[in-house]
Amino acid sequence: MSSSFTQEWIAGFGAGDVEVRRWYRCGPEGLADVAVQRLGGTDVPLGAAERLEWRVFLEPHAPHEAVLKNIERLGDPGALTVVTGQQAGLFGGPLFMLYKAAGAILHARQLQRTIGAPVVPVFWVASDDHDFDEVATHAWMDGAGELRRWTAPASDPRPGCPVADQQLTAEALRDFAETFRASVQDSDFVRTILDQIERLAAEAPVTFEYQFVRLLVRWFGRAGLVPLAPRLSWVRRRAAGVMRAEVQARGATSQVLRERGERLRELGARDGVLHRTGSEANFFVLRDGLRHKVMWNGGAFEALDSATGAVAESWTQGALEGLLASRPEDFSPNAALRPIVQDAVLPNVLYVAGPAEFVYHAQIGALYDRFGVFRPAVLPRPRALLIEPRVRRLLDKLGLDVAACLELGPEGLRREAARRADSAGVQEEIQRRLDEVAGSIARLEQTVADATGDTGLRTAAEKLRQGFEKGSEKLLERADQFLQRRHADIASQADRVAASLWPGDEPQERAIGALAPLLRLGGPHAPVAVMERLDPARHDLQILPAEHLTDGDEASTEPIHPGERTT
Repeated sequence: MSSSFTQEWIAGFGAGDVEVRRWYRCGPEGLADVAVQRLGGTDVPLGAAERLEWRVFLEPHAPHEAVLKNIERLGDPGALTVVTGQQAGLFGGPLFMLYKAAGAILHARQLQRTIGAPVVPVFWVASDDHDFDEVATHAWMDGAGELRRWTAPASDPRPGCPVADQQLTAEALRDFAETFRASVQDSDFVRTILDQIERLAAEAPVTFEYQFVRLLVRWFGRAGLVPLAPRLSWVRRRAAGVMRAEVQARGATSQVLRERGERLRELGARDGVLHRTGSEANFFVLRDGLRHKVMWNGGAFEALDSATGAVAESWTQGALEGLLASRPEDFSPNAALRPIVQDAVLPNVLYVAGPAEFVYHAQIGALYDRFGVFRPAVLPRPRALLIEPRVRRLLDKLGLDVAACLELGPEGLRREAARRADSAGVQEEIQRRLDEVAGSIARLEQTVADATGDTGLRTAAEKLRQGFEKGSEKLLERADQFLQRRHADIASQADRVAASLWPGDEPQERAIGALAPLLRLGGPHAPVAVMERLDPARHDLQILPAEHLTDGDEASTEPIHPGERTT
């Protein structure tokens, strides 16, 4: 899926485009109605044992009272959730994780104010995912403005190992800390980050799920965001009905996904579409600690080895249903079924989606009725660009604003900076003036020759011209050297701006990790400070100046519950 298609699709949704809106339950203006409909449904609130298991899962991270309060709220039959989620990336994963979490919190607040019922923001930590490469690397900008990356080693290199089982050792954590410390300028904020990593190292080995949940609790606990891992036993038990229906469908849901995917591709979608052959079962089965993809092959279900693709095990439909009944913890949904499971497990009214997710939610929308699961609204997550003071100063020197840079793109910005290297037309003006003088000297020579015919005067006039020509060449050479120096300065400035807006020529929110803004934008409370400046209703890129994202920001120092704001 090209980025242009994604942007146009989301923009069309926000603008009320009928062709786009028909793929979703409603637009933003219909959210309250969807909430009222869900409140009138048959959701079973979380029981005491389920809430206790959730609290015990979070207990090692010393969650804020706002988190614990929100878990208890979900024992109320009138409570709803707003959900977002992603894989358990190293140290929070890409920067857009902050915007997903912020979107869930802000929408939950607004919806609670609108409907007058408890609405809890939940972050679904997709730690049963087994794509280790997607979570293993953290990137940041070093003191010289260069993009740096550090990749954790896999504790279990076998393909199919869930991220929830991949561990970070104390040695690995301290290696990252040393690499990080050596590459950035020392500050109180950097020391705070390193202290947090050292505390993780003291608890090591810790899983990727553990360190990701720790950061969510630290950064957004005051705002009441509740992390949830799908491996909790109550989640698996509640998901079993969806899994059973998928077993009984015997590949039919994948056929629906295939047909809808083809229709989306006809509209221009590409990579964001879930590709299906029509024979997939949309779940994995855990065998010997590894997730195996399951296919429907005529009269049997076959689990495919994650490393070789060979058939590792097979079952009849009855045998697989029996395994599901006895060991629901061995079953986990894939990307197509995960939203259905989320909305069966939780009283969800809204999913806050990333751009690619927003497209494939259009594809899976038809499955909700098949599974008898309430389909929530889906809204795009906020998108933002953090502009640090040093970048703003560089833009002022270049005579450009952020909007112009975004329009130009990284290469366009560099070309525009080069064009502006001689924006005053210095070299052109010098050449014009020299041409004027050269013309005057030529006319002088002609006057001397015509009026006097004196050889001595003619020789003097000729030497004057030759001296001028030699001096002109030297002046132009010096001017060229000056402009080259100025061009180099401007090119360097443009490169520094481009490196901040598009690190590695990728969008900032995808290229750098969630730790990055904490270096300069206000320390460990920066995520909440960023959140307080986001407008969740906007679907365009929001420009966030970093000058006021300070450690003492009021938004970061008071407990925040959905539906409340600090003053």
